[in-house]
Amino acid sequence: MATREDAAERGPRLIRAFLPDLILVGVAGGFALLLAEMLLTEHTEGLQGVAVWAAVAGIVLSVIGLVIRSRRAALLVSLALVLLSLTGPVGIYLHAGGEAEARETQVLAKDRDPRDEGGEEGEEGEGGEEGKGPPPLSPLSLSGLALMGALAVTGREEGDR
Repeated sequence: MATREDAAERGPRLIRAFLPDLILVGVAGGFALLLAEMLLTEHTEGLQGVAVWAAVAGIVLSVIGLVIRSRRAALLVSLALVLLSLTGPVGIYLHAGGEAEARETQVLAKDRDPRDEGGEEGEEGEGGEEGKGPPPLSPLSLSGLALMGALAVTGREEGDR
């Protein structure tokens, strides 16, 4: 009977022991998916490149957070991730402020590209609605992932390193 209780407790104990690492792996994967999305949607020109580099930095910092051993290094990585999270509010400001400019650019691009006249969904926004600018809250995904990674790195215990 004692072996069943031990086996039943082993799973939750393992999850508790590795939870910060599991979160960091998920955060790194989230940054990788954001990076892939930005590259596929060509979100790389001008200031948009900041988000691409922020995603790359998030991947690197998450992986570093998995392998570091010292408490001081963990605090530095956490601080870097918190600073990285500031790209989200900046991105929201740029998305909201650049909405009118984005509409003009999209209308001009549609006028120049004869393939868009077939009524297909283009890059006008989510769902292809004409006149809709960039998604205003999407930069917060960078912030959320960065803050979650900072908490996971900080939450790792000395024995986990």
